[in-house]
Amino acid sequence: MTVTQPSTTYEVLRGRVQERLAGAQLDTDGDPERVRELIESVVDGYQREAATGVGGRLLSNTDQMAARLARSVLGYGPFAPYIDAENPPIEVTARGSFVVSKDEFGRLHTSDEPTTEEEVLHAVLRLLEPTGRPLTEAQPLVSTQVLGRRARLTASIPPVSDELEVNLRFYRLVHVELVDLIGWDTLTPAAANFMWAVMRHPRTGVLVAGPPQAGKTTFANALLRAIPNSHVVNVVEDTRELNAPLMQISYRCTRPPTGLSDQDSEITLRHLVKMCLRSSPTRIVVGEVREAEAVELTRASNAGTAMLVTLHANSAADALDALSNAALLGDHQMSPDIVRAVFAHNIEVVVYLDSEDVELRGDDHRRVRRQVMEIAAVTPFQAGESRFTLVPIFQRADIGAPLLPTGHPLPERLGERLTKVLARYGTTVQALLDGHEVIRQ
Repeated sequence: MTVTQPSTTYEVLRGRVQERLAGAQLDTDGDPERVRELIESVVDGYQREAATGVGGRLLSNTDQMAARLARSVLGYGPFAPYIDAENPPIEVTARGSFVVSKDEFGRLHTSDEPTTEEEVLHAVLRLLEPTGRPLTEAQPLVSTQVLGRRARLTASIPPVSDELEVNLRFYRLVHVELVDLIGWDTLTPAAANFMWAVMRHPRTGVLVAGPPQAGKTTFANALLRAIPNSHVVNVVEDTRELNAPLMQISYRCTRPPTGLSDQDSEITLRHLVKMCLRSSPTRIVVGEVREAEAVELTRASNAGTAMLVTLHANSAADALDALSNAALLGDHQMSPDIVRAVFAHNIEVVVYLDSEDVELRGDDHRRVRRQVMEIAAVTPFQAGESRFTLVPIFQRADIGAPLLPTGHPLPERLGERLTKVLARYGTTVQALLDGHEVIRQ
């Protein structure tokens, strides 16, 4: 919504509304109608003053101004247009009074509604109210789920940052299959067929890696939908983003600390993975491994449970190191070599994705390409080894280049597993790699 009045007029009115609210001791959440009436009274009073020449300039649209003030006082101010949108942006950021949104094409848009740093902070505090998490000089950094877990809010104030900094990232449940990824040029038919076969085996672990917003969650969603209905799948995440119409699938999400000194209130990914192990799942799915939950994944590996996990990394090889390093942060007695050996034995395929830089794309009317850059097989450790060995199966030289099979033979165990899976469908691993077969969803 575009407002024609200068921000100084708006701030004068907003200050008057706040003074009247404080004087009337009105509860903005408990009595919103009276608050709206007060706002309309303030706006009407200003307009009368302006008409007589006592106050400032006449408002061109009093209803528009009252609506904007109501959003600020009763809602989420400069964030309201994005939160209320039918298709919200990927994320909204604010630095001081400068508000920017990012759309699905990767383009940045500045807000057309002037605001102030104080108003942005007011909106942040309203978002935080239901969580019980503070943002004060004593606790100048916060990161938590808001809007009923629809988004993650990260915010900081001085002295952590020079000014108020806010990031509001919206989550979406994505309903996508491997065939969709072919249409988006994320995968080729041959690579999609290969990953479909990998997900049909009950013991084959998969690691999906890439930088932020490379398409890891979307890719993991497609892989979930390739799992047979006979498999028992447990999904754990910070915020629900994964979804698949499987017969035996469960979803669990973390719960952040309340900030009320109740240590038992927090539920972490590590807690959830540990609980999943008690239900004997075929596959545990973890949306974004970051910390000590990786320790429990080593135990899952030893229990014979397959994994599908995502994490941030700069390459397929870095992804395995990142997973191992996360596990080494935990409270256990395993040596680095043992941790690496466990993951080398139980993660057999690593998928690395990347996205093109918006500045280098050139065409503003095309979606940002998020593509699989490499699919690599992991070979189990041999005696005396201390580094991961990956065999590239498919590789892409650069964003926009073709994703090509390398011709390297699969590690023996992975080849045997896929051969067993594909025998049921009357085809072979080589036929998949050659792109002759069509995915069977």
